[in-house]
Amino acid sequence: MGTGWFHRTVKFVCGAGFCLALAGAGAAESPSRSLATTELLPAGDTNVIATYDGGRVSAGDVAEAREEPRFVADAEQNAPTNAVSLDEKLARHLAAVRILVSEARRRGLDRPVDPEAAKAGPQPQHQPYAQAGPGWALEQKLIEQRVLAQALEKEVRRSVTISEQEIDEQYRTNRFNMIGFEAVEAGRIGISAQKHGEGALERAKQALGLIRNGQDFVAVARQYSDLDLKLAQTAPYPATFWGKENGLVLGQLGEGAVSEPVPVEDGYELLRIVRLHLTGNPSPEEVKAQLRLMLPEITAQERLQDMAQAAASAFPFVTSSTNASSPAEVHPPATPPSAAGQVLLRCGQFALTRGEVRGLALQRGAQTVDDPQMVEILRQENRDSIQMGELARSMGYRQWPEVRRALRYELDKQLAEKARRFLLPELLAELTFPEEQVRMIYDTRFTATFPPQIEYDALVVPVRAPAEATAEEREAVRTNAFGRAEEILRRVQDGARLEDIVSTDAALQWLPGQSRVVEENSALAPLVAGLEAGAVAVVPYEDFGGFCVLRVGKSELRRKMPYEIARNYIIHDLRGEAVRDFHQHFETILLNRHHFFFGTGAAGQTRVSAPADPARVNNQP
Repeated sequence: MGTGWFHRTVKFVCGAGFCLALAGAGAAESPSRSLATTELLPAGDTNVIATYDGGRVSAGDVAEAREEPRFVADAEQNAPTNAVSLDEKLARHLAAVRILVSEARRRGLDRPVDPEAAKAGPQPQHQPYAQAGPGWALEQKLIEQRVLAQALEKEVRRSVTISEQEIDEQYRTNRFNMIGFEAVEAGRIGISAQKHGEGALERAKQALGLIRNGQDFVAVARQYSDLDLKLAQTAPYPATFWGKENGLVLGQLGEGAVSEPVPVEDGYELLRIVRLHLTGNPSPEEVKAQLRLMLPEITAQERLQDMAQAAASAFPFVTSSTNASSPAEVHPPATPPSAAGQVLLRCGQFALTRGEVRGLALQRGAQTVDDPQMVEILRQENRDSIQMGELARSMGYRQWPEVRRALRYELDKQLAEKARRFLLPELLAELTFPEEQVRMIYDTRFTATFPPQIEYDALVVPVRAPAEATAEEREAVRTNAFGRAEEILRRVQDGARLEDIVSTDAALQWLPGQSRVVEENSALAPLVAGLEAGAVAVVPYEDFGGFCVLRVGKSELRRKMPYEIARNYIIHDLRGEAVRDFHQHFETILLNRHHFFFGTGAAGQTRVSAPADPARVNNQP
C-alpha cells in the first residue's frame, strides 16, 4: 500500500479478523509416539489412536476436528516440537480440551451459582471464577451469537468475486485514493481574501467558469491570480500541501482536472492537476495486483455494512420497558415469569433474562450495577454480533454442520479456559524442585549477602543550641560537645566505664544495645574496623543529635546469605521462571500429567481415571 497519506481504510465488523497463532509451542518434549506425517484419518473411523487417564480419542474424532480451522490453529499452537503429524497435534488438543471441559464441569463452572453463595460479595480480582459459573448461562448465548455472526461474515467474504473489468475500472477512476499518492504536479491560481474580502470566493468561481468554458489556465491566471504568475505553471507539491482532506479531493478528481475553489490560509486556490505520483511509484501491473487484494475486502465490507443495517432494522432491541414487541415474539408467555426468568432484553430469538444478567454481573464483580445499566452495557458490548447473529439464524445458519461444529468447539474452548485458570495455580503450587538443584544454584549462582553489622552501646553528648542562636554560637556549641566527647574517651582509656560516666552527668544520653549495618564506604566503617568486643572507638562519631562514644559489642563481616534463608528465595525465583513455562507449555504438562499416549497401540492401553491426589509435576514440560 506504500507510505503515502491517502489510503482507503478498511474496517472490520461482527468480530472479523481472527488472529490465529500458528507457531509451535516450543521445545517441550512428550512421551507420545507419532503416526506418519502424511496420514489423514477418515471421518467416522472409531479406531482408538490416543488414550489418556479417563478417556480416548478415535480416528473419527480427529477427522472431524480437522474440519474446524480454529481448532486446527489452536492444536498447531499448543503442540510440542516432537508432535510431527497433524493427526497427533489434533489428538493432543482434543484430549486436552476434553480434560479441561471435564474439570470445569466437575467444579460446577457450567452451572448457575448458588443464590446463597452469591451473597458472599464481589469475586476476587485474582480469581474471577471462584464460584460456580454465575455468568455461564449468558456467556453461552453471547458465544452463539458471535459464532453465527462470524459464519455469516465468512460466507459474505467467500462469496465476493471481483472481475478484471472491475479491476480495470477502479484502476482508471480510483487508483490514486486506493493506492495512495505522495506528490502532485499542479498549476495554481490564488484569490486573496485579504485583497478581495468576502468577494474572494465569487471571484474564484468566475475564474473557474472561464477555465471550464475553454480558456487557457495560464491566461486566466494572468487576469485573476494574486499569486506569482509562475505558480500557474506546473510544479511539484507534496500530497498534503493543501491539507489531507483537500488531498483526498485531488485524488478523486484525477489527472487533467481543475479543482473547485480550495480554501487556503489567505482565500482560495484553483488547482490544475497535471500528474499524481503514486506512493512507491508502482507499475500499472503492480497497482492492479494491489487492487486485486484490496477490492474483495472493500466489497465484503460494504456488503457487511448493508447487512448490519438490515439486521438492525429487522431485529431491533426490545427492552422490558418498551411497548413494542419483537418480530419473533409471536407467542407471549401464558403466565408471568419469575423474577429470575423475567426477560429484560429481546432481539429476535435472543433474550436476556434477569437471572442471566445478574449472574454475569456477579461474575464481573458488578453486583451494584442495576439491571437497566447491565443490559445497556451488554447491548453496547455485543450490539453487532447479536443482531448479525439473529440475521444469520433467520437465514438457517444455525443448522449448518460447520456452524454447529464451530459453536461446539467455541463453547468447549471457553469452558476449558475457565478450568485452566483454576489448574495453573494449583499445578504451580504442587511444583517441587530437587534439593540438589536448589543447592547447586546456591553454590554457583546465588550472590546475595548480609552486609557488615555491629552491635554497640552509645553514650551521646547532645548538641543543643537555642533556636535563636547565631551560626557562630551554634558552631561553638558543637565544638564544646565534641571536646566533651573527647574528654569522655580519655577517661575510658584511663579505665572508666561508660555506665559510670553517664550516671554522673544528667546531660548525657545512654543508648545501650544498639545495632546497625555498617557499609564499607560509610564514615563509621573505619572507626569500628578491627575493634574487638568491648573496645571503644578512638574518635567520637556524630549521630543521634550529638557526638557519640561507641563501645563495640558483637560484629559480623559481610557474608553470604545462609542456605537455610536463601533456599526460599531460590525456590521463589524458580517458581517465577516456571510460570512462563507453564503458560507456554500448559497443554503438554497437562497431557503428561494425564499419561497421554498416541500411536497405533493406543487401543491396547489401559487408562483409568486420574487419582484424587494430584501427582507432582516437574517444571520442565
